[in-house]
Amino acid sequence: LSLRLVLLGSRMLCIPLFNLNGWLFSVNWERVSHPGETGFIYIIENRNKKVKIGKSKKPDERTRNIQFQGGFKSKNIFISDKITDYDVVESRLHDRFRKYRYIGEWFDIGFEEAANACYEEVIDSSVN
Repeated sequence: LSLRLVLLGSRMLCIPLFNLNGWLFSVNWERVSHPGETGFIYIIENRNKKVKIGKSKKPDERTRNIQFQGGFKSKNIFISDKITDYDVVESRLHDRFRKYRYIGEWFDIGFEEAANACYEEVIDSSVN
């Protein structure tokens, strides 16, 4: 068991982690990426106008799977450019919209609001 410090906005969080075959996992079995790892942020809207904010190394494949498993075809999908520390950006977005959390990574916010926030966070993370 080890601890990882994560900066979310102006707050520092301490996340307990454990190592399994060389991968780091949080206590809820979510794989935690390594610092400097690159990937994408995606935002997808379902038929009930709920928005999922997630991260993936293969966002096209991930958004296809969400639609297939959810039984819907989304007209609104946003995929960021490839960025470094994409897990931190995703966490900042989740924190930013925490009061609108519907369930898990799904939020009761507008698609455009989420996409604009993602764009702002990506720009902010590349400047810092």
